[in-house]
Amino acid sequence: MKAIAIEPGRPGSIHVRESDTPSLAEIPGDAGVRVRVLEVGLCGTDGELLAGEFGLAPDGDDHLVLGHENLGQVVEVGAGAAERFSVGDLVVATVRRPGDSDYDRAGLYDLSTDPDVHERGVRRFHGFLAEEYVEDVEFLVPVPPATAHVAVLAEPMSGVGKALRVADEIQQRLRIWEPQRALVTGAGAIGLLAVLTLRQRGIEVTCWSRRPAPYANSELVERMGARYVSAADLDLAATAAAHGPFDVAFEASGAADVIFEAAASVATNGILVLFGLTPGTQLVEVDVGRFNQAFVLDNKALVGSVTATREDYADAVAALGDAEADPAFLGVLPEMLTPRIEGLDLDAIRTRLEGSGGGIKAVVDLTRSA
Repeated sequence: MKAIAIEPGRPGSIHVRESDTPSLAEIPGDAGVRVRVLEVGLCGTDGELLAGEFGLAPDGDDHLVLGHENLGQVVEVGAGAAERFSVGDLVVATVRRPGDSDYDRAGLYDLSTDPDVHERGVRRFHGFLAEEYVEDVEFLVPVPPATAHVAVLAEPMSGVGKALRVADEIQQRLRIWEPQRALVTGAGAIGLLAVLTLRQRGIEVTCWSRRPAPYANSELVERMGARYVSAADLDLAATAAAHGPFDVAFEASGAADVIFEAAASVATNGILVLFGLTPGTQLVEVDVGRFNQAFVLDNKALVGSVTATREDYADAVAALGDAEADPAFLGVLPEMLTPRIEGLDLDAIRTRLEGSGGGIKAVVDLTRSA
C-alpha cells in the first residue's frame, strides 16, 4: 500500500512509502473498520508539517503519514462495528483521539488538557493520505451518497461549526442572543466556510480580506449573499464603521494585526472567535488599555477554538448537505475544491504544500491514478 509521509521535524522530507495493507486486527474489540481512501484535502497544517515546524511520529515509527481531511468508503467491517457500518458505506474520520485528561474521559477530547494531544496525520497517529486505513468505529461518521462530492470538507466545516457552537454557548450569558451582523476576516477555505455557516443562519455577513476583488473567493462570498470588502478599498476600522459593529467576528486570517482590529469591530455584548493560527513571530504594537476597556465596559467576549467532536463532524456533514440542497448556495462548495490532484502524485502534493498551485482547497483524488 502506498502513502505520502514525512519525517517529523525534518523540513522537505516528504516521500512515498510502501507499507502493509492495514488490518482489522489493529483495532481492539473487533471494532475496526477498514476504509479505502477516496479523497484527502490539503491545508496549511500539512504545509507546516512539511516545513518541519511540528509533528510527531507514532511510537516506534520514524515517519508520519500526512492528511487529516478525508473521505473514504468502507471495504471491511469488524463484528463489533457491523451494526453501524456496512461494506460500501461512505465515511469521514475524525482527527483527534482521546487522551488521559478528565475532559478526554468525558468525551470532550477537543478540549483536552493533555500537553501532548494525539491527532491523525499530525501527532502520534498516521493520517489518511494513503490508499487505505483502519479505524475504530467510534471515530467514523457516515456520509450520505448525495453529499459525497463535498464531504472532504467535513473536517474544516466541523471546526468552523464547533467554534460558532461554542460562541453560542458563551453568549447564552445574555439570555437574549440574536446576532444580526457578522464579520469574517480572511477569505480562504475556512473563511468561506464561516461565511456559509453564518449565512445559513440568516445573518448578514461582511467578509474582509486583503486581496482586491474580483477573484474566485470574493465571487463565492457574494454568491452566498454576503459582502466582500478588500483592504485595498477599506481598512478594517472603516469597514466596521460602514457595515458594523458586528455581533460576531470570526477571525480566520491568522494575521496578528487583524486580530486586534477585529476585536475593535465587535459590538457591545458581542463576541470575537479566534480560529486562524498566528505564527509566534508576528509582533504588533497594541494599545492594551483601550483593548481592555472595550471588552470590560462593553461586555465583549473572546474565545479560541480548535478541532471538533464526532458530533460536530456529524453536524458538518448535515450542513454540507443542506447547503447543496439550498438554491442559495448550490454549487458553491464544489467550486471551492480546486485544484484537484490525481492520485498520490508526490511532486504535485509537494508543490501545493509549499504554497504554489493556486485554487482554494486542494484535494488529492485517490480514485484517479497519478
